[in-house]
Amino acid sequence: MALARHRRQRKLLMPPFHSDRMCTYTDLIHDITSEVISKWQINKPFPIRRSTQEISLKVILATVFGLDSGKRYEQLRLLLTV
Repeated sequence: MALARHRRQRKLLMPPFHSDRMCTYTDLIHDITSEVISKWQINKPFPIRRSTQEISLKVILATVFGLDSGKRYEQLRLLLTV
């Protein structure tokens, strides 16, 4: 039963991450990464984990859920970072 559920959920999630589809995300990932690193201050240490998590979350929200702002975006962002 758990295996069937896992397969069903994986099948729902996989289309956004198929290799052909991933090529279309390069500009999005680049833009999100550029936005996050633009906040870095030169010659000032910072926790890199926070930045990489922010990049990952924004990419997931955009690619899987099709969101980049708004009420639903904020709701999911909060739920996924708890």
